[in-house]
Amino acid sequence: MIIKLDKKDRDILKILDENFRTPLSKVAKKVRLSKNSVALRFDRIKDLISHTTTGINNKLLGYTLFKIYYSLDFLDEKTEKELIKEFKKHKNMLYIARLYGHYNFELAFFIKDIDDFIIQSEKFNKKFAKKINEKEIQILIEQFYFRSNFIYDSPSTKTDHLTIENKKISLTDIEKKIISVLRNNSRMNILDIAAKTRLNPKTVSTNMHSLEKRKIISGYFVNYDASKLGFSRFKLLLQIDSTKDIKEFEKYITNIKNAKHISKMLGLWDYEIDVVYKNIIDLQNQIEILKKKFPNVIKRLEIINFGQRMITSSRMFLD
Repeated sequence: MIIKLDKKDRDILKILDENFRTPLSKVAKKVRLSKNSVALRFDRIKDLISHTTTGINNKLLGYTLFKIYYSLDFLDEKTEKELIKEFKKHKNMLYIARLYGHYNFELAFFIKDIDDFIIQSEKFNKKFAKKINEKEIQILIEQFYFRSNFIYDSPSTKTDHLTIENKKISLTDIEKKIISVLRNNSRMNILDIAAKTRLNPKTVSTNMHSLEKRKIISGYFVNYDASKLGFSRFKLLLQIDSTKDIKEFEKYITNIKNAKHISKMLGLWDYEIDVVYKNIIDLQNQIEILKKKFPNVIKRLEIINFGQRMITSSRMFLD
């Protein structure tokens, strides 16, 4: 079912999209409605939320994000349940998502020790060896996270950019506890975090402020179910000619209004671009523009339809 939004709804979504921890009282002031009115609207539009997350700068903590794209003989309900069961055994797994196209699903891992990644991925591959036709391992070296600009007439200019960090930060046990609770529930209030972690509320507040100040927490995000707004999510996987000057190319793709996430990667593919469009025709139009602007840069392009996250890990990946 498509959820219809009026201008006030969109204004509320945009504020929460930029910082999902914004109190409804502040939202109310910004959109010039009563707090009760905003609360009622928020209850209605909560159906749009697929999941929430606290942005963690994994690069600062010494972790690298790995992805594996798989092509299977078939992906039925039984296989999905087996995938999820196996997924839950591995603490470093971030999520598993269903795809439609050349690849059937993807795994995402936070990895500090490459040997650990090899062990985990090999166990996974062995479990499903008879069904795997193809797999591609990608190492994410640079990431751009965007707000849900596809919803709004005036997009946000706020972008979170994660790249390789020279310095590495170690977390205290208290900080790990707070992140573990906040990671998949970015709007949880201080009192509830304190109760979950058995910490004093002031200790929680002080440590959260420190994590934000040191850029370990990069933001508080909400991910909307694009299908409930009449949109579809796609992944563009690109191979490029690395001998060309790609500064203009990168500048262009990071300014695409419909982009939600962009990764620069090592592996078969050089870039992964997550985009949201009304339909495949709109996406194809964007691809044609991209090809015309950069005819000698793009060597190969694959379109993948993003189905859904089958599961997001609630386990703590930190040592």
